[in-house]
Amino acid sequence: MIGAPRLDRDYRIAVLGRLTDIAVLLITADLVFLAKFHHLVLKPQYEILLLVAVLFMFLAFPAIKVYDEVRGQARRFIVARLFNGYVFLGVFLVVVLFMSKTSEEFSRVWLFSWLIASFLGSVLIRAVSAPVIDRERREGRHSRTVTLLGTQRACIEVEQKLKEADSSGYVVYEQYLLDDESPDTSFLLSGERPERSSALFSTDEVWICVPLRHGGVVTDVLNQLTDYAGDIRYIPDLSGIELLNHGVVNIAGMFALDVSCSPIRGTNYLVKSLEDYVLSTGILILISPLMLLIALGVKVSSPGPVFYRQERAGWSGKPFSILKFRSMAVGADQSGLRWGRAGDKGITRFGAFLRKTSLDELPQFINVLKGDMSIVGPRPERVQFVDEFKEHIPGYMRKHLVKAGITGWAQVNGWRGDTSLHERIEHDLYYIDNWSLWFDFKIIIMTVLGAFFDGKPNMGRMSGR
Repeated sequence: MIGAPRLDRDYRIAVLGRLTDIAVLLITADLVFLAKFHHLVLKPQYEILLLVAVLFMFLAFPAIKVYDEVRGQARRFIVARLFNGYVFLGVFLVVVLFMSKTSEEFSRVWLFSWLIASFLGSVLIRAVSAPVIDRERREGRHSRTVTLLGTQRACIEVEQKLKEADSSGYVVYEQYLLDDESPDTSFLLSGERPERSSALFSTDEVWICVPLRHGGVVTDVLNQLTDYAGDIRYIPDLSGIELLNHGVVNIAGMFALDVSCSPIRGTNYLVKSLEDYVLSTGILILISPLMLLIALGVKVSSPGPVFYRQERAGWSGKPFSILKFRSMAVGADQSGLRWGRAGDKGITRFGAFLRKTSLDELPQFINVLKGDMSIVGPRPERVQFVDEFKEHIPGYMRKHLVKAGITGWAQVNGWRGDTSLHERIEHDLYYIDNWSLWFDFKIIIMTVLGAFFDGKPNMGRMSGR
């Protein structure tokens, strides 16, 4: 047989990953304890907590699919699952300490430093081992043979992508090309092409590559491959369909293909919320003296309230009241709605300074604490303009699959203020499709660097007010 099952290699890699993570957990506990207390031997209560952590990692990490690596999968997904696992571990340990009323017996610095060091150690091990595994697969070792069965266009596209991702270790051994209009699979077991049917049964996997409109072919193939012992996968031809954060989910026992969905769900929602609440709280504490000075400057420069409130479209298109330091004279925005020309709307002299430096955006960290916004995300627009833009800009409403942000991928790339809406939407959708905690941190860092090197933060400059 050409393709005897090769799951043993992938299984060994998964087992090795679990063992190394446990080893990292044990080693970093001692090293962080040594750095903190200058003593290598853990105290008894620390040893008990370490044992609890190891048991949680051994039992829970596989359950939350930390080790469910798929060949050819992007590294960021592997790191994201690992991060989720350590977040769950940290939350679990904190709950255990408070429930057992023993939290005062442990150093919080040690606990959080230990978890961070363990996570970084696990990531480092994967970063070192990944090139070795990739090289072996490129050289043809531990590869898995695949039979493609589908329309010509779909099979060619799949084969091309496998060639580009040669480190995945998949090798196309055979192809069965079906007619684009009326695919017929009756020949598979008819005996008309016995040599090819034999090849089909000797590969590790069969991938069915047909358009969604020919979904019945999948059933036909499965009925004819009841004696096949390898993996069978359905790869629908989705060319022409614009996908956003797509994937497969199980709903009420039914498999559903996510075509355009928000990435901020489940554990991602927890991670994103923690990021927003922790960072916004810390930032508001740090900038509170500056905000008091700005508030005083607004009151002195012109009569009226300190804050300016305006309705904007947020997550799922629902309106919320955005906060800014008032930069216009009271009543200057009553002359009618206009998009753009932000510098021609009764701005005060002090307000012009605030806008130039984006300091008028600082109260939006309060919006973040309220849950209306995120620190990173697409910039929100006025509801009235949303109704207009969605009619002329394809995919405009899909930017509302996540919370609106103070800064975003479009802004740090220069698409802010009175710039191309089409370019902004493309960047916003790219952010949604590629969201991760690390992507958020990258955007935050780019925003801060922009404040130092460009003279002002790359926060969104909103128009229409």
